[in-house]
Amino acid sequence: GTRAARMAQPRIVGNNHLKLYLKQNGKAIDGIGFDLGGVLDSIRNGDLVDAAFLPVINEWDGGRGLQLNIRALRESR
Repeated sequence: GTRAARMAQPRIVGNNHLKLYLKQNGKAIDGIGFDLGGVLDSIRNGDLVDAAFLPVINEWDGGRGLQLNIRALRESR
């Protein structure tokens, strides 16, 4: 997990899945939170968040890349 990462470009995809980037230390990593679309009710683009996740290798359309499988997300305190 990570603390105080900046949430960027959040959007709902599929059936209430949250797609976003987490930015920290000059890097942005792609993330998806299955069934976490509801967090956009209280957290907005650019907010600092704490996230619990599992890093996975996402293989899509012939490419491979790191993606965070986000399990929990909250506003950073």
